[in-house]
Amino acid sequence: MPERRLLDTTELFTALPADVLDDLRKQAANRTYDRNELLFNFTGGGSSASPTHELIVKISGSNLAVTIDRDSKLPSNELYTLRSTYTLTEIASKKVVVTGRAVSSVSYDDVNQQRFARLIGMQDAERKATHVISENITSRLASYFVGGG
Repeated sequence: MPERRLLDTTELFTALPADVLDDLRKQAANRTYDRNELLFNFTGGGSSASPTHELIVKISGSNLAVTIDRDSKLPSNELYTLRSTYTLTEIASKKVVVTGRAVSSVSYDDVNQQRFARLIGMQDAERKATHVISENITSRLASYFVGGG
């Protein structure tokens, strides 16, 4: 019998509140984008050789309303912060060779208070923050490998 992960079952999703599901979807999208960015940075979009190291990246994001519109009581300016921790482990020896943290904050405006525009602004901020995190991790790992690892 094949192994099933808990998140592969639909019963779990029906039991979760909508806001929790939205948060899980957002985290999954950020992780996918972050993974794709890092893969491209290290392989240039081509196939890679047999891996010698394993990179584990944990990310979490949060939104903060910076200013609130007096009339609508909705945020008019928000700050999205993405935090990540990463660990690079040598596969052969199982030795952790690099650990680090990266943080990126991106602000975005909700000038016209339209729901779709706000959503797109938030997604753009998430992508920008993820790109910055990816570049920070790439730079740190490149310096490790250039330095002789």
